[in-house]
Amino acid sequence: MPRDQQLAATLRTPTNQLGFLLSWGYFTATKQFFLPQTFRSLDIEYVARQLGLSLDAVDLASYDKQTVARHQELIVQYAGFRAFDDEVRTFLAQEITGMVRAQLKPRLIFWRCVDVLLREKVAVPTYFRLADLILTAINRQKQTLTTLLTHTLSEQTRALLDGLFVQSPTLDGDPVDSQTAAYKLTLLKNLSQSTKPGKIKERVTDLTVVRELHTRLSSVLTALDLPPDGIRYYAHSVLKSEIFQIARRA
Repeated sequence: MPRDQQLAATLRTPTNQLGFLLSWGYFTATKQFFLPQTFRSLDIEYVARQLGLSLDAVDLASYDKQTVARHQELIVQYAGFRAFDDEVRTFLAQEITGMVRAQLKPRLIFWRCVDVLLREKVAVPTYFRLADLILTAINRQKQTLTTLLTHTLSEQTRALLDGLFVQSPTLDGDPVDSQTAAYKLTLLKNLSQSTKPGKIKERVTDLTVVRELHTRLSSVLTALDLPPDGIRYYAHSVLKSEIFQIARRA
């Protein structure tokens, strides 16, 4: 008789036997535990047949939390794994913080967390526990960056950055139209390659603005300590932000 069935046979009630074997099977397949109410009916019927039990003798509603926890602990031990405890949670939170700083996407962070847990032979917790850890790390990183910006951006630099969101006429002499006029930031992204004297003068002016921005923001970028991918990530988030959308409608 397989080891799991031997252990199940020592349990007192048919419900406990069936619940134990189902938990064992699910953990073997996924390295994760599931609530009894989520057990699939086909799996319940199959295990009952394997044990020679009548479904009438099984009542998973009476498979209480204490018994479930005790069975899960036993399964983890026999599988050579360990439970997802506070020590593991702290370790994983540190791993997530590093991945957030590297600007990995939340979905990729999630699956890397699963890989880390399997590598360390730790039972995988529920999706919501992992998602909460990831969201907490992301919010903490955003708060850290916001605090750094608050303390490192001077009023002059703020004014210079705000000026990038001022609409400029697209043609000489045209009035500013909120529907057609481009933002200064947009114009800086698309420097003219024309050799006309007027356009060359405009390009020199724009490059002077870029140089001033670089000079003023160098210390800020050093304090933020973001990799290039991180800068692009937050630049993209600004483009999608509500503030930017409000500015476009102004």
